[in-house]
Amino acid sequence: MLQRIQTIYLLIASVLMLALPFFAGIKIVSLLIFSILSGIVPLINIFLFKQRKKQILLAKITTVVILLFALLFWYLGFTQGSSEFKVIILLIPFVALVFNTLALRAIKKDEKLVRSMDRLR
Repeated sequence: MLQRIQTIYLLIASVLMLALPFFAGIKIVSLLIFSILSGIVPLINIFLFKQRKKQILLAKITTVVILLFALLFWYLGFTQGSSEFKVIILLIPFVALVFNTLALRAIKKDEKLVRSMDRLR
């Protein structure tokens, strides 16, 4: 499980999204729910390593959730004024989105490899 690179990518994305409310001081309930949801789903996705098709679907859903969260977070961040510290915090969801996308690519690569090995048998 830990020897797969997508596990590391999903873990980083999860840690970033779960730590975000503490760094940003999020008090809006909808943002807090989105942040926790987009942090827990990659953790669940790590343990579906034997079901790559479900992993791909869950990673796509996570991408959409993180993207919605990031857009809402950016909108609220810029309408409430921003300092340099806030701009760095506003980038965290997009970094998590990049890691989730990298994990999705690695899962698809694994699925392709398994399919090619099945053809050889």
